[in-house]
Amino acid sequence: MKNPRKWKKWILPWLTLTLTACGQHTPKSAQPSWPVVRVSMNVSSSFLALPLYVAQNLHLFQDEHIRVDIVPANHSELMISDTVKSWPVLGSLASRPDLFLVAPAPDPHFRLKALDRLPVEYADNLQISLNLLQSIMTLNRTHPYLETVSFKHIQNLWRQRHLPWAIVTLHQFYQLRQQDPHTVILNWLGASTGPIPALILSGHSKNSVPFLRAINLALWYIHTSSPKTIAGILANPQEKSLPQQIAQGLHYGLWPVTTYISPSEYNRGRALYSLTTQDTWPPYYEGVDKKLATQALSAAY
Repeated sequence: MKNPRKWKKWILPWLTLTLTACGQHTPKSAQPSWPVVRVSMNVSSSFLALPLYVAQNLHLFQDEHIRVDIVPANHSELMISDTVKSWPVLGSLASRPDLFLVAPAPDPHFRLKALDRLPVEYADNLQISLNLLQSIMTLNRTHPYLETVSFKHIQNLWRQRHLPWAIVTLHQFYQLRQQDPHTVILNWLGASTGPIPALILSGHSKNSVPFLRAINLALWYIHTSSPKTIAGILANPQEKSLPQQIAQGLHYGLWPVTTYISPSEYNRGRALYSLTTQDTWPPYYEGVDKKLATQALSAAY
């Protein structure tokens, strides 16, 4: 070699770098061994569970150092449900029922009493909320013949204009309006109830507080961000009307500011359910775990 000094000048650093790289391996980031919170869902409207999905997509559970798995009811620690399965309850993810009476044409003179003794179809996914639905009708002094049918069947009848009305969720209303742009909301049944625990969290878990804390932060995002931003968090491009649905849900007050259930909300729900069922709720001080709910509110983010 003509100039060994020049050769050493560039080959030795390269050789040193190569050997060093071959002898080292970039360590993989270890998966954190966070505790798992097993949650089951028994809901008539997944739209009401929006805070849960926002918390998942914003990784708020990871920020609390927990992992949330959705599992069947018989394997869960916590349950999110329209109806209470165990006492005391820990909080509420929704404060108004997602129940809408829709029609193929507007009727400015319509009143719920007009349904008395008439058949009214409701989507089969709302079967879980039947007691609440009956209570709302009783509260309005009307007693229609409620008949459950599949939403697909409602869509078929709607297309043929064979139904004068139907009870569906807000999301289903938008689906019907896609079929027939003249479809309107005749009555939002949640207007009769006032704020109540409409989607209840119950059960027992060592990590209930961090779970509630993440949901509370998700509720804060829902109430302080634009519907378009929230829809973007959910990342569902097929639902073009999702921002509008979220905006309307906020307008109707479907979601509370926090998961904390106040005595007035609880007692309102307790009185409402007692109209049609003998399974009465216990008094507030027995029915709500205030200690856990308060801890989830007082924690610093």
